Amino acid sequence: MSEAPSAACPDRPGLRGLLRRLMTEQLEPGRAAAAVALGITLGIVPIYGLQSVVALALATLFRLNRPLTLAGTFINIPPIQPLLVIGSLQLGHLAMGGTLVSLSPRELLATGVGLHVVALFIGSVILSAAVGGSAGLATYVVLRRRAARADLSRNEARRWRRHVNRIFATAPIWDRGFVRWKTRLDRLFDLLLAEELGTGPVVDLGCGHGAGLALVAFRDPHRVLYGCDLSERRIQAARRALSGYDARISVADVRTFEIPEAGLILVLDVLQYIGDAEQAALLARCAAALSPGGLLILRAPDTDGGLLAKTTAWLDRLALGLGAAGTAPAGQPARVYQRLLAEAGLSVTAQRYPNKLPLAHVVLRARKPDVAA
Repeated sequence: MSEAPSAACPDRPGLRGLLRRLMTEQLEPGRAAAAVALGITLGIVPIYGLQSVVALALATLFRLNRPLTLAGTFINIPPIQPLLVIGSLQLGHLAMGGTLVSLSPRELLATGVGLHVVALFIGSVILSAAVGGSAGLATYVVLRRRAARADLSRNEARRWRRHVNRIFATAPIWDRGFVRWKTRLDRLFDLLLAEELGTGPVVDLGCGHGAGLALVAFRDPHRVLYGCDLSERRIQAARRALSGYDARISVADVRTFEIPEAGLILVLDVLQYIGDAEQAALLARCAAALSPGGLLILRAPDTDGGLLAKTTAWLDRLALGLGAAGTAPAGQPARVYQRLLAEAGLSVTAQRYPNKLPLAHVVLRARKPDVAA
């Protein structure tokens, strides 16, 4: 979720707060488009030496984003400036009823410098209006689309959280509170909401309270949901919350759970609690169980995450002691998981992402080739 532009920025002291405030001021699509158009217009008009000063003054006067306006004036950088001058000169002569002129210095001097200066200014106004207006319009369209997607994302997130509150309303207070806070603080759910989760049965290995399955059911209530976890209490809470769906959830060990064929498999914060050989065997079984075109989403601690990686490992030990599978939490580097999944025939991408909690995780998306495609 993105932060609100500048409501909290004035409270940030020092240079960093000032820079943040300047960069985020007046970024509504209309004002941002006006800032770009104004900056480019002033960058093309031949008021050399004054362009930056005039741009900042007008941006302040009309309450536009000053860094964005100033950046627009950089269109007149040395590699581009000759093209702007030539284009402005030729447009000016055409606008004055003339024809294209020779760019030979001797001929320009012979026909009168004053005439060409007037043509240059008139042409620059025309060119700046065309280029600045086009850039401003493009900026407006892009930011409006981005704002619309952000609004949809926020609305989807609100609907998802209301859905969680409703289906876990009858769960024991501890389980209900845990799920509500987890779905708000863990950015993994934001990623899943934005993910294309495919079709077909869903398997969540180590499903806990069933929040991951609940999100998939929220997106598509007709999918068959499979899940397993070692905690009978969490499984009971998951069964109660997902009672309105085709949910087949059991108390079982991920190492021996029979994985059905699935279009989506979730392995979230599980691998670090089993041994290295068992991790490899589990990932191979997941790859074999995926339908053609199916997706495996894996999250594990980012062992290369520095201090945050150590914090993550410490919290894992705090939460589960020696681990539900009887071993101390010990994940492997993401590149190991990438190699194992690639060897199983899946195409893999890895992503580190900032969480709202002081944790370091990496998410891997592994897709099975679609035979038909």
